[in-house]
Amino acid sequence: VVFMHYPPLYAGCPYMDRGHAFSDIDTLLPALLRANRPSYIFCGHYHMARTLNSGALRVHITPSPYMNIDPAYRERVASDLYRRPYREITLHEGKMEERLLEA
Repeated sequence: VVFMHYPPLYAGCPYMDRGHAFSDIDTLLPALLRANRPSYIFCGHYHMARTLNSGALRVHITPSPYMNIDPAYRERVASDLYRRPYREITLHEGKMEERLLEA
């Protein structure tokens, strides 16, 4: 389980992928994909809710409590889908569960 600010891969949001993606994706992503078991990454930065899978890598992007971006647009278009979001992560007997909630 890794917690980081930036997602370690492109998230399919033209505005963020084009100008605000993690600068070392080409270095970090291959290393994460070589892991021998599933890896779970929790991050924010992209101002949207999204879960992405790549090989054994599962990336959970948690939306912002301030402002979110509609991922369909090449320009920054605000989205008001979430009010005070947070992600609950539970680890129990070697299993992880997560869910996106709102306060």
